[in-house]
Amino acid sequence: MTDITLEKLLETEKVETTDSQLVIQMPDQKLAVGQHKFSLSVADDSGNISKDAIVTVIVVDTAAPTAVLDLRDAQGRSVADGRIEFGSGFILDGKRSVDIGGTIAKFTWEVVPQ
Repeated sequence: MTDITLEKLLETEKVETTDSQLVIQMPDQKLAVGQHKFSLSVADDSGNISKDAIVTVIVVDTAAPTAVLDLRDAQGRSVADGRIEFGSGFILDGKRSVDIGGTIAKFTWEVVPQ
């Protein structure tokens, strides 16, 4: 087996090996969610070259996003203890929510019954 990083593979575009397996490591750069095509051609000891074999790799996002909810007063200041004055407006702030495999597409807000 030959190991290569995705970054190196993308830089060189083509890699020739004498091994029948190429292990793609992704320590830094990752394949984006979606479809990616890879090809293989082989040559025999007489110099004959095959047609390309192509495989489609579909990277799926299966990791749930993380919701982060902060409370702010009506002026936008952080409220660490959760206390607001009676009758005062407040801000529910979800902008620190994250999704490793993509982007947050929707925020759903609700009052949780006591």
